Amino acid sequence: MSISVPWGSEELQFDLPAGWRLSGVVEPATPVSLDDVDKELIRVLRQPTGSKPLADICRGSKSVAVVVDDLSRPTPAHLFMDSLLDEITGAGVSEEDITLVTGLGTHRAMPVEEMEQKVGGAALERVKWVNHDCRDDSQLVRIGRTKRGTAIEVNRVVATSDVAVLVGTIEPHAHASFGGGYKNILPGVAGIRTIGHNHMLVATPRTFSMVGWQPEDNPMRLDIEEAGQMLEGTCFAVNTILSSEKKVAKIVAGDPVRAHREGVEFSRKLYGIPVESMVDVVITGSHPMDHDLRQGVKSVANTFMAAKKGGLVIAAMRCQGGAGDMSVPRLKVPSSQAVIRMMARSLIPVVKYLPFGIPLEERFYMYTALRTALRNRINIYAPEIPLEARRRLGRFFALGTFQEALEEAAAQYPDAEVLVFPKGGVTYPIVEK
Repeated sequence: MSISVPWGSEELQFDLPAGWRLSGVVEPATPVSLDDVDKELIRVLRQPTGSKPLADICRGSKSVAVVVDDLSRPTPAHLFMDSLLDEITGAGVSEEDITLVTGLGTHRAMPVEEMEQKVGGAALERVKWVNHDCRDDSQLVRIGRTKRGTAIEVNRVVATSDVAVLVGTIEPHAHASFGGGYKNILPGVAGIRTIGHNHMLVATPRTFSMVGWQPEDNPMRLDIEEAGQMLEGTCFAVNTILSSEKKVAKIVAGDPVRAHREGVEFSRKLYGIPVESMVDVVITGSHPMDHDLRQGVKSVANTFMAAKKGGLVIAAMRCQGGAGDMSVPRLKVPSSQAVIRMMARSLIPVVKYLPFGIPLEERFYMYTALRTALRNRINIYAPEIPLEARRRLGRFFALGTFQEALEEAAAQYPDAEVLVFPKGGVTYPIVEK
């Protein structure tokens, strides 16, 4: 049976091996895109959810920070940033008193060329902008500690602004349930220690995979929201919800919790797809998260729970920007799945407590990778990742063609039931039994 999945601007075509039975092709819903993004933006800014209109909030303010995510996130801020700035200046705030702050989390700084792509060149010429650096203590100010023990260190520009406008996208998220809302504060403009502790809150067996969970049941999300509410200034969220083709389907704005929940319900209807049962093999594509490896791995994180324990996940990751800023381990991964599972069992209980100067954030990703490898076999087809790195990680990365990876898998799973997620970068399964 011939199947294809999106592969950048092209299609990746392949045939299922003989003996494999296709249980289904899991596609997200296709919403109607907004005809006029600017018009809808102005409407939600003036009729927000759980908040006064943005202009009313900004009126009389001496400083406004607009926090926007980076290019690895799909938020199309360039479509509406000028109109957003117009709404702020229309309330009497001078352009000199507005600062764009990149909500990078742990990601690298954005050069001006990327910032122009993100917010548009015209908007970038109007106001000043700064890159957040989570590792630069001089940029940070401590504002408190959450009831879950996270010491909150936040970018000083944002923390001292009268108003913080949080521009992001609500999409499925493996750890925070969904993106958006106060996530532009934590991890967006938080310090590395704050980010690490917050992420470790879901490094438990029960919270190992939280994509699509109700935010109220997610300790990481609740910690994020408690942190955001510690800011002295007023926060106002502007969140897009996109179709799988990155077209704006909905915009929500207002209180960063209440507007977020409105957007979550819409996003869940698009991307949470019921499946009847778990299968032997999941084939998942990274679309539309094709930017780099950090985004591409969402296709595994979103979909692997559709595979049975011990089942196989085969991921086709476009990774147009290669590994991006995601570090690839230098150590060669053992070729034996049995050895990998043995290592995972040994390291999972202690990885959170490793004393060797490994930052909490890196320990969290180690924990997640080990948990995933313990539950499932993972095979990634990502030809844009350097060959040397793929060879070191040969147990996880296919070295040949995608069709060869399938045929190799068929030798291990000769009589497999298969689910295909062509747009696994945003689609997640709701397993009914």
